[in-house]
Amino acid sequence: MAIDQPFKLGEAVKIGANEGVAEDIGLRSTKLRTPGKNLIIIPNKTVAAEAIINNSRFTGRRVEQVFGLTYDAKPDQLEALVAEMRSLINAEAEVNAADTHVYFRDLSTSSLDIWVVYVAKQPDFVRYMALRQRLNLAIMRAVEARGLSFAYPTTVMHLDGPIAKRWPAGNEVGRRVPSPPRRGTESAPYLNPASAGSASPRRSSPQRGRAGGARARGRSRQSRCP
Repeated sequence: MAIDQPFKLGEAVKIGANEGVAEDIGLRSTKLRTPGKNLIIIPNKTVAAEAIINNSRFTGRRVEQVFGLTYDAKPDQLEALVAEMRSLINAEAEVNAADTHVYFRDLSTSSLDIWVVYVAKQPDFVRYMALRQRLNLAIMRAVEARGLSFAYPTTVMHLDGPIAKRWPAGNEVGRRVPSPPRRGTESAPYLNPASAGSASPRRSSPQRGRAGGARARGRSRQSRCP
């Protein structure tokens, strides 16, 4: 550690699975302040045995992106768009033009893919992100100006066979078709006794009905006795 000096105080490093800014380098341990503001203390024995990535000693930042367009794009439109995207990237002073690559690369399942690679000269993270945002917005405007659209994963389902032929015309796949009600399940309209007045029928409870029938049968038996 003392001889090689892979990092210094204040530099952003990644030691194994730990990442942060070197806050203290002692004789027995190294302290890192994580992006979440936590403090990680790593024994120097572990530091010496792990791979160390020093993020503060970038010589440049490489950007690789894939822009997918819909299949209604014409070959002439793609060729002109690729040339314009290359010009937009190389026009930036913070980009190394020798490392810029823009090609119509793949005919993917759901998109026509344009592969873009460029290298930012400045390792500063804020300037690097500002460059990416500026170029992304410029590419979006170029795509929109040519009447093209970005693609997203889609799936088309074709129905065929006897089941598809029996499907009702005009109904979409997955749409629930209403079925007629079953017999005996129709609900009777609700009648509000208050609004119906005296004309509303009264319903007798089953218990009263059975009791009244029993009394009537009892009177009938008494009348038959001599």
